[in-house]
Amino acid sequence: MKQILYALAIVLPVLAGCRQNDAASSEKDFNFSGDEVTVRPASPVANELVVESAAPSAFEDTFHTVGTVTPMAGRMAEVGVPFAGRITRVRVRLGDHVRAGQPLFEMSSPDFYDAVREYYEHQVEDRNAAANLTRREAMYRSGILSEREIEEARAEAQNARNAFEMSRMALSVYRVDLDHLQMGAPVTITAPITGRVVACSLTQGAYLKEDAEPLATIAELSRVWVSSRVKEDQIGRIVPGRTRAQVILDNDPEHPVEAKIVYVGEMLDEQTRSVEVVLECDNASRALRPGMFVSASFTTPVTSALLIPASAVFQGEGGKYVYLEQENLHFVRRPVRVESAGTEQLRVLSGLSEGERFIASGGIYLSE
Repeated sequence: MKQILYALAIVLPVLAGCRQNDAASSEKDFNFSGDEVTVRPASPVANELVVESAAPSAFEDTFHTVGTVTPMAGRMAEVGVPFAGRITRVRVRLGDHVRAGQPLFEMSSPDFYDAVREYYEHQVEDRNAAANLTRREAMYRSGILSEREIEEARAEAQNARNAFEMSRMALSVYRVDLDHLQMGAPVTITAPITGRVVACSLTQGAYLKEDAEPLATIAELSRVWVSSRVKEDQIGRIVPGRTRAQVILDNDPEHPVEAKIVYVGEMLDEQTRSVEVVLECDNASRALRPGMFVSASFTTPVTSALLIPASAVFQGEGGKYVYLEQENLHFVRRPVRVESAGTEQLRVLSGLSEGERFIASGGIYLSE
């Protein structure tokens, strides 16, 4: 009996100590009350929390998007035929540099010959009607013709003039030199712009219809456009004249091309939720080719902003939030609006003010 009592005297204090240790270990590292959380000073979590004060920093906002290289308006032209006919002479080849008005090819066409014939006929009729009107006006002033007769002469002259102008306009489609026009001569098709022949399917002797595909394409690509798409939440950062733009080629990312913002679209694409932004680039090296996909970067002027680590921001049911320090190891969840500010940093748009202290890292351990 004495041996049993002796054993109990040894075991019971040990058991009591174990219970005390279990009670201590079961105490929580932190406790939540609504949006507030208190961390136990002796908790291992307290050693993981890094608290910082929100302070303004110099900030240069840069974001990227994608774009497509296109010729500038008025710097690319497709050349076709305005009528059915046969090509009688080809004057250019693929890759040639041509000037505006330079002959590209010649062709013969019954339609063209008819237009020339009508032009000459209406020219003669216009001259005759004008001469007739001059004679009749002299007779009218002498009292030989009546008011009705002179009005008829004036109407005939006006109709002849209209027909002549219409035939002149019809020939302007062919871009012919009316001062050197000859009956039966082939029509010469000239370059509408100065540039390089970047596509050419001209074949001497080929017969073409009016709806034939373009036979040559001329482009002037010393400067090009890049059409990019910018998301609606970023479009406000783009200010022509202040925002710096660059175009980056996939095959040469180390040498971006400086660009000028020439147009910021006013219509939002409902499918992509983006706006078109057009950039103009120098392309003397011809590195930018129409149809090429590139990256475009936009950088705003340096400003002052509150930047915080991405590790400080968490996503909840109601949105993003940070842990704001109320007092030592006592924090409250504060909703914030932020946007990306580069690698592992966020720019605070609202919800956090200068001087307020927040958990910069370690907040991940405060999970309920």
